[in-house]
Amino acid sequence: MTHSVTFFPTGNADTCLIRLENSRSIIFDYANTHDSEDEDDKRINLEDEIRSLLDDANSVDVLAFSHLDKDHYQGASELFWLEHAKKYQSDTRLKIDVLWVPAAAILEEGITEEGRVLRAEARHRFKMGKGIRVFSSPNALDKWLEDNDIDPTDREHLITDAGQLSPDFSLSEDGIEFFVHSPFAERGEDGSLEVRNESALFMQATFDVEECLTRLLLSADCTSMKCLKTSFVLQEQKEMTTVSLLISIMFPIIVLICPYLMRKVRMKQSRLTR
Repeated sequence: MTHSVTFFPTGNADTCLIRLENSRSIIFDYANTHDSEDEDDKRINLEDEIRSLLDDANSVDVLAFSHLDKDHYQGASELFWLEHAKKYQSDTRLKIDVLWVPAAAILEEGITEEGRVLRAEARHRFKMGKGIRVFSSPNALDKWLEDNDIDPTDREHLITDAGQLSPDFSLSEDGIEFFVHSPFAERGEDGSLEVRNESALFMQATFDVEECLTRLLLSADCTSMKCLKTSFVLQEQKEMTTVSLLISIMFPIIVLICPYLMRKVRMKQSRLTR
């Protein structure tokens, strides 16, 4: 199997599955919005599809939550094995080798329902010092650790900041690397780190297939990704064709511009209805 990336028709929600040639797997957001009682519901049964594509494996290498909004985690507590409570543990659940979350998933207050469960899981793993990677390191995260009697320096190896590569994957070993664009830093007048806690994960994945590099932006709430199911295999070729080169150039531009254009259209429609 070559590397593959699959997006799913989950309605107004996001889920992306990346399967690598070396059999490692990454799920970027998970939202099973399918209504089994509605015969006309065209949204996919995400749990069944994920299990099928993973060939009934009992674990995933990485489960990433870009942020704790319902359309990015719905149903996750029903599918995945969670370490913090026995009620979320059974032989039928998928285990998570490493959980990826922004610092906000640990620090944010006021989260309810399933989001609260996933926050508890992130906090538990961070306290235990294993099975998690936290993106960004605001001062508030240090304080949270200190309040839980943990020396922040003992968790530095679990934190990756914007502008860095995630150490969990590499081009040489896995044929993929993840460059972190967000959450990003803001600094105070004295140069100290102040705010990095409310932004969602935004990454660029770079795939290497026989020295041919292909890049994919993984961004939270990207309008152009909604209601899309595409499964494509990265071609095993050393040189990019003209078409693939154009796609690699235009895709990031489209991803970034679409939300802006959609806002413009909605503003114009609003003015017309007044």
